[in-house]
Amino acid sequence: MTIRKLMIIDMFIFTLLAIIIDFIIARFGFFGISSFVSVGIPLILLLYIRWRHVAVIPHLVISLMYLLIYQASFLTRLSHALAVMTLAVALVFVMPQSFRIRKFSILKVLIIYVVSYAVMMFVEFGLMGLMVQSLPLSSHLLNHLFNFLLGLGLLSIMGFQKELLVDMKDYFSTKPEENTPDA
Repeated sequence: MTIRKLMIIDMFIFTLLAIIIDFIIARFGFFGISSFVSVGIPLILLLYIRWRHVAVIPHLVISLMYLLIYQASFLTRLSHALAVMTLAVALVFVMPQSFRIRKFSILKVLIIYVVSYAVMMFVEFGLMGLMVQSLPLSSHLLNHLFNFLLGLGLLSIMGFQKELLVDMKDYFSTKPEENTPDA
């Protein structure tokens, strides 16, 4: 199996996982919470770590999915989807040096998550004020608090996995005899 095929399969699995889990949460709630609770955001970060800028494709798919699954006005869903897409700007253009290392420490992943999530949250706050209606910043922060903590917990769990938070292209090219997809 080539690295390209592995990349396609890997991105498909994590994208499908994000879509299925977020769809279930959007339709049935998450322990009674029916706002924008999303497992897709930490999975998007995982895809960027594993496949760098190529993760923009599943990121776009997941963001477009938010237009369809949540039960809110179209402009509210649009502002959320656009805000999630700003993660691409934060992850690809603002922090490109972060993605030039093979193995990510959990601390580095959590810092990247905090910064990119903050960018996304404030962009959404601005878009909501422009497109829908202005809401108090404290309400917006409380709305995102649970989602942020959920993502932080998921990324912490991912950090304990041995080879999950690695750049996959570098991983397979540095030790071809041990890490090849054929082995």
